[in-house]
Amino acid sequence: MMEEPKESELKEAPYVSPSKGTLGQRAKKYIASKTAGTTLGRKIINSFLGTDGEKIVAALTAAAVKFHGKKEGIDARTGLYKIATKVRLAVDQKQLKKEDTLHADMPLNQFGIQLLDALSKPAGSTNVKMLQGNISRIQSIVCEIMKAHLQEKNYNKLKHLFEIYGAGGFLSAVLDNEDYQSEKKELYGHLSKVLKRQMLQLERQRNARKPKQCAAYQCSNGAAPQIGNFIGSKYCAYHHMLRYANKLKEPVLEEFISDSEASPYFAQYLSAFEATIVDEQKETLNGTKPLTLFNFLRAVNAYEELSSGLRLQRAEIVARKYLKASSSNFVGVDKAVCDKVRADMEAPPKSTRSPNVHPRRARRSSLGSYLPSRELFEPVCSLVRSRLKAVFSPGFLKSRQYETFSKTIRLPPELVKLAEKQAAAAEAAAVAEKKTGS
Repeated sequence: MMEEPKESELKEAPYVSPSKGTLGQRAKKYIASKTAGTTLGRKIINSFLGTDGEKIVAALTAAAVKFHGKKEGIDARTGLYKIATKVRLAVDQKQLKKEDTLHADMPLNQFGIQLLDALSKPAGSTNVKMLQGNISRIQSIVCEIMKAHLQEKNYNKLKHLFEIYGAGGFLSAVLDNEDYQSEKKELYGHLSKVLKRQMLQLERQRNARKPKQCAAYQCSNGAAPQIGNFIGSKYCAYHHMLRYANKLKEPVLEEFISDSEASPYFAQYLSAFEATIVDEQKETLNGTKPLTLFNFLRAVNAYEELSSGLRLQRAEIVARKYLKASSSNFVGVDKAVCDKVRADMEAPPKSTRSPNVHPRRARRSSLGSYLPSRELFEPVCSLVRSRLKAVFSPGFLKSRQYETFSKTIRLPPELVKLAEKQAAAAEAAAVAEKKTGS
């Protein structure tokens, strides 16, 4: 049975004050701090969420005033505006980049769906404890992202916002208490307009009333549902455990390069800890940015999946971007290796050309153009993988990013028990079939 992370492993890292930046950046921060609770804060909320943004804040504030009292509710609104201003400032100054938040996309998307679902249901039909648990999860992710961009007082304000809006009693009041139904209706109406993609996903989930069947061959069990941090699976609990057990026990680099669900977590780690990684792996990386190596392998994967007619053009793009010594994305391998790939791309051995070639392709071949193999970049990939493996283990595997990813595929205790029952049933069926066959 797989164990849940120990409590000590989930403790929040100590707060470290961020750099104050240049004089110009400090001036912007000072102006932002003086205007964050007024018109600027509202404008920024609306720039993020559209015209519904202010109405969402108004509904949240009205509910918070009812539950926590006028002062607490108004202070929470002011804090919300202030944090929104700080986020916008970090984005504008390019201190907060898209790659810093990649690992948060999936959890936030899942939470958006869960929140819309809870607000649309009648009173008493939502598991408030589970919703509160997911809010705590989102708090951990968001606070970790923003820690480097907020002074301690503002960082504490961010945590306090989650305490105000994520309190179990507050959630129960908004979802189940008749006195809060107008605020609940307002929140659902405006959030459903802002979270259009999540609303579509929720509608698809509701339309699929019949439980999905496990994707494993000849398995009649239902697919494992989403529970808490676990994002659900196209397999039943038993086959999910079989398929993902090694990903948790013995994770490998290749999966975190090619897998669309796992790769964003590795990319975020490489970006967030770039300076530390480059310093610790000086000899291995030789000054090359680890994210460049990651992007190269992703680019080669995309190249290998192309049809033959498109590979030459893509090969030239990849070679120009990653194998040219003057490029800012040069992967830093020996010139001889790069030259060999370039030579194979431009002038392949005659033995590789098929005699049975369409006339149009033959004309292309006579002009020096041909269809390169999928293995064209393998000599470079082999060297790049060996460098990233030194970063992958143990560094990434001990990181918060990997911990967050592992929670999304680790079966919760109730599904582990179900998996054990399904495994016993499968074994009994196999024994019965064997007896019948003999």
